[in-house]
Amino acid sequence: MSYCEQADLEKTMSAESLIVLTDTEGTDVLNTAVLDRAITDAGSEINYWLADVAEIPLDPVPNVVRRMAVVITTYELSKTVRGGANEDQLRRYNAVIDTLRAVADGVLSVGAIDPTGVLTDADGTDTDVRVSAGTRTFTADTMAGY
Repeated sequence: MSYCEQADLEKTMSAESLIVLTDTEGTDVLNTAVLDRAITDAGSEINYWLADVAEIPLDPVPNVVRRMAVVITTYELSKTVRGGANEDQLRRYNAVIDTLRAVADGVLSVGAIDPTGVLTDADGTDTDVRVSAGTRTFTADTMAGY
């Protein structure tokens, strides 16, 4: 199952940019086979990270996962062009992977996600994202005298 489609990518980039990213044969047309492969690879990568914490494939696809799939697909496509991924594409890709890793590790818990992207508890009520951190090491008291 794909977590994003060509239309999702077209919302984030121009048609010309999508052609440049998929045109591996120099024909100046969109190569749907290359695009489909990148979309499939993005879905596989998301499934890899979520397999232990969610029933995959996710259906319906939450908006947050769709956005992650677009970032991963764009990164995968950018690797096929000369020069590879730019810094922004790499930064976004790494941020998505860090988020997926945190979900897989249980560091982030967002409850159930409905297709609109709203976070809900198991009972269906809206919930907040909760982040916990360790004890603060450097405080005014511990730094007194320095």
